[in-house]
Amino acid sequence: TDFLYGGDINFTNMKSYLLSTGYQRLTANTDFSLAEQTSNAWGVNDDITFEYLYNQLRNRKEEGPWHTAFLTLSSHEPFEVPYHRLEDKIPNAFAYTDECLGKFIDRLKQTPAWKDLLVICLPETGSRSLLASAVPGPGHTAAALYPEAPAAPCGRASQ
Repeated sequence: TDFLYGGDINFTNMKSYLLSTGYQRLTANTDFSLAEQTSNAWGVNDDITFEYLYNQLRNRKEEGPWHTAFLTLSSHEPFEVPYHRLEDKIPNAFAYTDECLGKFIDRLKQTPAWKDLLVICLPETGSRSLLASAVPGPGHTAAALYPEAPAAPCGRASQ
C-alpha cells in the first residue's frame, strides 16, 4: 500500500499513523526537489503530485489488488496556487485541484490499468464551511467514483 502527500508527512504525527495502519511506502515533500517542495506554503503543488501519482500508477509492476491513497494540499489556506481562473482565491484554489484531478482522470483512462481501477475521491472535512452549498448536508460526505458505479451491485445479476 502507498500513501502520497506533497507536504510534511510528520505533520500531526501522520507518518506514525500511516505506518501503524499498514501503509508500506510513503511519499512526501522530501521526495521532491527543493523547488517543488516550496511551490506551495504547505509543500508540493497538486499538479506536481498528480503527475507523480500518474507515473507511479502507469509504471506499477505489482500483480493483484493494491491500494494507493493521495492527500492533496493546494486547496488549503493560504489558497495560493499557480492557476488564475477565478478572482476569489478560495474557489480558485478548489478549481485548481479540480482541474488537476480532471486531467489526471483523463490521462488514467488512456492506460491499461483503467479497466481494473477504482478511484474514490473524498473531500477534506474542514472544507464544509468554505463550500457549504456544494456539500449534501449534515452527516453526508460528497464523493466521486471513477469509473462510474456498475449498473448492478457486485455479485448480483442485473434484473
